[in-house]
Amino acid sequence: MKMYFDLNEKRVIYEAVDVTYKDAAVHPTRISPDFHDIVYMEDGAWDFKVNGRVYDVGPGDVFVLPAGSVYEGVAGCIPKTRTVFIHTESLPEDYFDNECDNIRDDEKSLHLPLGNVIHTGNDRTVKSLFFEMAMLGRKSI
Repeated sequence: MKMYFDLNEKRVIYEAVDVTYKDAAVHPTRISPDFHDIVYMEDGAWDFKVNGRVYDVGPGDVFVLPAGSVYEGVAGCIPKTRTVFIHTESLPEDYFDNECDNIRDDEKSLHLPLGNVIHTGNDRTVKSLFFEMAMLGRKSI
């Protein structure tokens, strides 16, 4: 499933946190949350399910758990898994693949298409951006 994020508007970041899980932990089940959960995997591994489909993520991956979806952990992460997660505002102009029929082509060009898992190949810039946002999150942005 692809999610299309509106690039025209600023959005609120509710929370941005760097977390290390000392012990295995299962991602909490969320049913239609009103925020997007965007997570960078620094170390470790995690399995989760979005709208019935299971995904595996590892170091350097980014996973997007979109607002309005049903998602849950499948198994606990491995001990010492480290993530940076961002909870960000969902905008009315964000949409999913199944809603594309109602969107004009000129509107689509103003959106960033993202899948549920993005393999960044441990790209330093991506990692740096997530950790920078987490540092700002500690200062209550």
